[in-house]
Amino acid sequence: IALAGGGSSALNVITDVKSNVPAFRGHNHVGIDALNLTELGTSSPPTKIEALVQSDASPYSVRDAIVDVFAYAKLPTAKVDVSRVTGQNTVVADDLGATGRFDGYLWTGITTTKGVIDDIATAFDLLARVNGDTIEFLDRGYEDIVVVDWGDLGQSSGSRSDDQRPIRWQDAKRDDLPSSMTLLFQDPKTAWQRASMTRRREDAPSINPAKISLPMTLETRHAKRIVRRLLWIPYIERRRAFLRLPPKYMSTQETDVLAIVDPDIGERYYIRIERMTIGNDYSIEVEGSLVF
Repeated sequence: IALAGGGSSALNVITDVKSNVPAFRGHNHVGIDALNLTELGTSSPPTKIEALVQSDASPYSVRDAIVDVFAYAKLPTAKVDVSRVTGQNTVVADDLGATGRFDGYLWTGITTTKGVIDDIATAFDLLARVNGDTIEFLDRGYEDIVVVDWGDLGQSSGSRSDDQRPIRWQDAKRDDLPSSMTLLFQDPKTAWQRASMTRRREDAPSINPAKISLPMTLETRHAKRIVRRLLWIPYIERRRAFLRLPPKYMSTQETDVLAIVDPDIGERYYIRIERMTIGNDYSIEVEGSLVF
């Protein structure tokens, strides 16, 4: 068995096996020489190649993993900002290892860069946003806080009309939220075989079970944190907020959290921005989730 990389040019030739074969850019190739097909009916068996990718570096963190994924895809790592990533929402130093330790990823077939990054972000509870020409990653719960004056809500370049509500709320239907969550992952305690973990909301009817597969090496304690988070965050953040801000908040970015105090009742709201739209008058339409 020979393993060869496709290299950086459009088409290379692997010479590690008896017959030269094409090797395409960005792909790794496995060559099997002199495979005995007697017990297989003299026909080539269907194959599925899986590779458990782990680093020899110690410690190797989620920061390192994100940068390496972009580097492997030949994307400019100088435009990837991981300075605000710790991974502590999943892996902390008390787990007898470095905070944000990254243990491995199961690579199966052709996988997109975005797909791998999405898996990592889900496992380590990360948020991402584009800032100019840079992609920034950060831990959920450590977003920038932007204080918004109550009188600015609903404004564009002028003032808010009397019939405009400062904030419009919309609650997700409880039946649309996951009643249970099952996480599939690679368990190092069982020779990296597929394992599963399920958590349920006792207050919800079992009508909307959800399942997510993370092709990653996870210890049981880390998997518990992930599956609990995936189950409860949609419920905790089920209230959506819609509002408008004047142009002076133009520097606000997605993932920022707006801190707003209603002076009439003294209630404080924290709203994480998930979508921003700039209007013709440079007013900012904001959609986000109420967070605690």
